[in-house]
Amino acid sequence: MHAKVDGILISKMPYRERDILGKLLLRNGQKITVLFRNARGGKRNKKTLNLELGYFLKTEVNKSNTGGAGAADDSFFAANDWTLIWYHQRIRENLKAFYLMCLFLEMGLKVSLTASVFTLLNEQIISRPNLRAKNRDGEGVFSVLSNALFFLEDSLTKNSFNEERELILFSIKLLYSEGVGMNLSECIRCKMPFGKVYAVGLISKEGGFCCNSCSGSCSGVWEFSEFGEFSYLYGLIKQALITKYRDYHLLRVKNSTIATSATTKIIFNYFCQQFHFSPGEFKSIKSLL
Repeated sequence: MHAKVDGILISKMPYRERDILGKLLLRNGQKITVLFRNARGGKRNKKTLNLELGYFLKTEVNKSNTGGAGAADDSFFAANDWTLIWYHQRIRENLKAFYLMCLFLEMGLKVSLTASVFTLLNEQIISRPNLRAKNRDGEGVFSVLSNALFFLEDSLTKNSFNEERELILFSIKLLYSEGVGMNLSECIRCKMPFGKVYAVGLISKEGGFCCNSCSGSCSGVWEFSEFGEFSYLYGLIKQALITKYRDYHLLRVKNSTIATSATTKIIFNYFCQQFHFSPGEFKSIKSLL
C-alpha cells in the first residue's frame, strides 16, 4: 500500500540508530505516525535538516511492517524520501515564538484524530482532492494550525510578534473549528439573548457565559476578576472569532506576554476544560508562563 500525503510535522523523536519517528497532521485534520528512514545519518544525512517541528512536508508513505514501537498500529507508516513545501526560518531564532509554536503543535496533536490505511486509500488526500469536500470532519485543525504557523513566522519577519495575541487567536480559532467555542449569543443558564441581558461571567464547564440576571446562581463557578476585565475578555473573543488570520495585526490585546495575561490563561484553561485535558499535560506552556 502506497499513498502520497503532505502534512505538518507536529512531533518527532529519535528511533533506532538512524531513523526518526514523527507524526504528520494531514490536510484532512487527521494524523499518522511516519517512520522516516535514515533521517539521522547514513547516505541521507542531509535530510535531517528537513525534519524540524512545524515544517510542511510532502512524502510517499507505505504501510510499515517494521517491528517495534507502533508496528501493530494501523496508522503506522514508513517513508524513505520527503520534500519541503513550507518551512519557517525566524521562529527558531526567537525562544518565545519557538515555545509558542511547540504549544500550537501540542494542541493540534491532542485534538486531532488518527488516520488509518482505509482513510488514505479511500479518501486519497492528495491525488483525489475533490473527495475531501465530502469528508471535512477535522479539516479545521489543519487549517487553523497551518495559518497559525505561517503568520507566526510573518509576525517575526515584520517585527510585530505578540505572544498573547498569537495564542488567543489560535486558541479561539481552534475551539470554534472543533465546535466547542463559547456561546456568545445567549446566557448559558436562562437562554436569554445577549442584548436583552448582558454577559457578566464565563462558565467554562458549561461552555458559555452567565448573564446579569443569573449572576446569583453563577457565583463561585464563573471566571473573571472584575467587570472591566471580563468585558475585555468577552469583546476579545468576539473580535478574534471574526478576525481573519491575514489580518492578525488588527486584533488588539492589552499585554505582550502570556505570563502577565489573565485573559490568555482563562482561554487556555477553557480549552483544557472542553477537551478534558490538564494544563500540566502541555510541556510548552510551562516555558511561556
